[in-house]
Amino acid sequence: MSNGGSGLPALGCVGCHGRAEDNNGIATIGAGLRQHHYEAGETVCFDCHDDADPGNYTPEGENVPPPYYFTPDSNHPNKPTNSCNQNGKENFAGTAIGLDNDGDGVYDANDADCQTPVACIDNDGDGYGSNGASTCKNGTSVDCNDNDAAINPGAVEVCDGVDNNCDGQIDEGVMNTYYKDNDGDGYGTTSPSVQGCSQPAGYAPNNTDCNDNDAKEHPNQTWYQDADGDGYSSGNMIVQCARPAGYKTASELQATSGDCNDNSSAVKPGVAEVCDGIDNDCNGQVDEGIASAPASCGVGVCASTGTLSCVGGQMVDSCTAGTAQTEGPFGSATCGDSLDNDCDGTTDAADTGCSEPPSVCIDNDGDGYGANGDLSCPNGTAIDCNDNRASINPGAVEVCDGKDNNCDGQIDEGVLKTYYKDA
Repeated sequence: MSNGGSGLPALGCVGCHGRAEDNNGIATIGAGLRQHHYEAGETVCFDCHDDADPGNYTPEGENVPPPYYFTPDSNHPNKPTNSCNQNGKENFAGTAIGLDNDGDGVYDANDADCQTPVACIDNDGDGYGSNGASTCKNGTSVDCNDNDAAINPGAVEVCDGVDNNCDGQIDEGVMNTYYKDNDGDGYGTTSPSVQGCSQPAGYAPNNTDCNDNDAKEHPNQTWYQDADGDGYSSGNMIVQCARPAGYKTASELQATSGDCNDNSSAVKPGVAEVCDGIDNDCNGQVDEGIASAPASCGVGVCASTGTLSCVGGQMVDSCTAGTAQTEGPFGSATCGDSLDNDCDGTTDAADTGCSEPPSVCIDNDGDGYGANGDLSCPNGTAIDCNDNRASINPGAVEVCDGKDNNCDGQIDEGVLKTYYKDA
């Protein structure tokens, strides 16, 4: 209440807090706050200001807005708690500082609710504005890319190198871990690793490789036994990462099964069957398909023919050679019949049985040189020019004696001396 003063009439509350349009024709205009109470539907001051002990309520200062009415105030225990504005919203565009009806800490004209609403700028139509205006469908959150409806504060972050939810971070919480894959088999090692949305070249999405230097050794690899290393497996297999001894991958084999003897590289599918009592080609049969062949034996009059056949794992020759006859002696009919009668591979004169008997050495002086130069002489075929003197023969040394000592047809060659006339 006011009793007037300083030129103001005693007009009660409205004397200070009224407006001309609220005074029902009274000419005196209030000099204080604009009456938001009236716009809220309250025209009687004390409907709101009904503090039980209003005398004990002291404002903090003329230039300090009164406390918010809706909740108790520990600094002002006698503050009224029933606001005139039952909706709790500032509801007109006032210009003076009055009550904070909506409790947001902003009074009257300074409150956005009392100002002309700012139009929402939402180019991509996703409900979020680039200017964060309160008139936007999804509130005041600012759209960091107002040209893409998939990017806004309400979007879910995905791994694409873009800040999808406008929180200032890129791909947070959605990037994957990739591990170095040296051998390119799709399985990596524990270190090094990188974070990313897509798999980089040379990296794998796991770190389970047991040997990153061999592309064949990796988890779930199937290994086939090839103990003899012939390229064919017995069919035994193991599924594991590391290579077991004596095992290969399917790409390293001619066949992953079918080797009927994995301890012999000579026994495997596809090899030629031989007569040995073994199933060489692993087709379940032994020595099959080995055809008999003509056989021959003996030479000369002993020559014969037969058959070569596989019997009991061995090749059996049925050929039997004929009986040999006598070749010779020299001058007989067998040495001129063009037959190899004794079956030794030589015929007639070439056969030793038909050779002419050896001649006898004539060596009268016994010096080993024959007068007839026969091959049977101890010193060969050289002819002794004097078979009655042992000191004269092709092997003797020439001496100056007027004789041909070495049987070379010359006398005293190389041993004569020269003498000169001495008158």
